Amino acid sequence: MKIKNIIGICLLPALLSGCSFTGKEKTNSDPNEYSKVLKQFLDDKDVHSEMYIFPEKIDVSKVDKFESKIRGGILGNDYYMYLSIKYESDTFEQEINRVKDIKCTYVDGTVKTIIHLEEESLFVTIYRDNRFEYVTYDEEELKVTYVFNQLYHTEEKLENIVVPFEFDDGGNSYNMYYRYEGDVGYYITDNK
Repeated sequence: MKIKNIIGICLLPALLSGCSFTGKEKTNSDPNEYSKVLKQFLDDKDVHSEMYIFPEKIDVSKVDKFESKIRGGILGNDYYMYLSIKYESDTFEQEINRVKDIKCTYVDGTVKTIIHLEEESLFVTIYRDNRFEYVTYDEEELKVTYVFNQLYHTEEKLENIVVPFEFDDGGNSYNMYYRYEGDVGYYITDNK
């Protein structure tokens, strides 16, 4: 009984002040482990994304950079994945077309598509709070970069990109994997 009170007394000020307790950090930068890491993210119920933008399989020899990070926290984990691939001209076009066609279809028939900002060479699936998921592409270098961030503080920030319109998602910033009815949000896998 006393231990619970001591823990509560110690944790309460930290929680009220907005501090977060972070646990051990797991990082991986081996592109040979990309498929394993992607599966780990998708299987983790704490990850609030289906990560549709990320390719299922990659040619490891084409990977420019790969990095994933998971940091444990008291209220849940923080996640980050970065993948950059240099494509050949034909596979670059195929990949851009694949990403362009990404959408979520909900059980009620609602369809939410990926947002394509051509002037920015950017596709967006999540742009909300400290969560974002997007693809940038460079047609000259034939390079595609995929980024997923859920509460992880990194140098990669979507907010540095100028978005030329307001995201209209039930009063919230955009998240392709959720639809909203007033204050209630439904995840893409709800009611399946």
